[in-house]
Amino acid sequence: MTRVILPKLGLTMDEGRIVAWHKRVGDAVAAGDLLFEVETDKATMEVESPTAGTLRRILYPADATAPVATVIALITDTPDELVPTDDSFGAGLPKPSLRDEDPPASGRAPVARGPSEVQPLPSSTDGERVRSSPAARKRAQELGVDIGSIPGSGPGGRVTLEDVDA
Repeated sequence: MTRVILPKLGLTMDEGRIVAWHKRVGDAVAAGDLLFEVETDKATMEVESPTAGTLRRILYPADATAPVATVIALITDTPDELVPTDDSFGAGLPKPSLRDEDPPASGRAPVARGPSEVQPLPSSTDGERVRSSPAARKRAQELGVDIGSIPGSGPGGRVTLEDVDA
């Protein structure tokens, strides 16, 4: 059994958000197959399978955030190889946390307090996707700024965090 570990993709990376899984549980994978995409504070990167086998468990689903070096999936050599049903393969590892999810302060469920003041950002007017870093998109959303209205200074006109803060 191979433990798929969230790789450290940059010097400052402490955690990554799983953007999408390109294989499903039960799918056969070859070494080098595109397995998942992870978003860091600077970029979204594709991660390949480290080995051939069958994807047996996904421990961090899409939109979950995982610390670097955490076991995020299990690949077995054969489809019928037994895999642990508990977390004994990664004992003591933190549980997945979904993006923008804060646990309730008490044991009660959160209560809606009225209409949300956060409005969705308008898309760019020309219908094209705006090239921007994940950190820039997040900051623009926090500030309520249309990222399409910000001139990008990065490579190929990409909007950077510095552009949003300017």
